[in-house]
Amino acid sequence: MNPLKCSFKSNGSLIGAGSADRMVYAWDFDTGEIMYKLPGHKGSVTSVVFHPNVNIIASCSIDKQIYLGEI
Repeated sequence: MNPLKCSFKSNGSLIGAGSADRMVYAWDFDTGEIMYKLPGHKGSVTSVVFHPNVNIIASCSIDKQIYLGEI
């Protein structure tokens, strides 16, 4: 797993990152445990961002797609 760009959830509870393995990861900030592993992209995920008010994470990839995932 090779993280490319990370993002923090607005309340600081999760860290999200894209990866060269085509997955989106979200870790618990306090424990480091992987809470979510979201598939779907066909290329390296280059960026992720959390919605500030809703439990949604957006990701984009070199496959030129943007996905929204509910967490």
